Amino acid sequence: MKARLLKLIVLGLLMISCGIHYAEDINSYIVVTSKYDDGPEILVTTSIPKPLTDCLNLSEAQCAEALYNDAERYIAQGEEFIHRQLYVSAKVEFMQALCRLEAAKIRLRQAGVDGYLELEEKIEERINLCDRRMLVRPINWR
Repeated sequence: MKARLLKLIVLGLLMISCGIHYAEDINSYIVVTSKYDDGPEILVTTSIPKPLTDCLNLSEAQCAEALYNDAERYIAQGEEFIHRQLYVSAKVEFMQALCRLEAAKIRLRQAGVDGYLELEEKIEERINLCDRRMLVRPINWR
């Protein structure tokens, strides 16, 4: 009887200890992507989205520059992840950069000002880079 009770207690403790445990890591973030049929892969926001860049006191053209600079930081981080063979993390960084670059492109179009042709060309160049870099996948020949 005592052996049976002891087995039940040990089994119960084992079941409790094997449950799902979650510890929030302040250095991590969760990104959800979605892709339907042959469409593009998109980022899915799971909470109230924060603005890409604070453009409160900036003109449309200045906001486009700020978005471009933010995208450059994400691209640099993505390149670092590729060198460390963290391909999924790199893809997320390039997707984040692509979101900012597309927003910058829209802002420049809305601004309708001349003199930002060089920035427009840089944005297009970086969009193409992000598109190519998101295709980088590890190949396992084993």
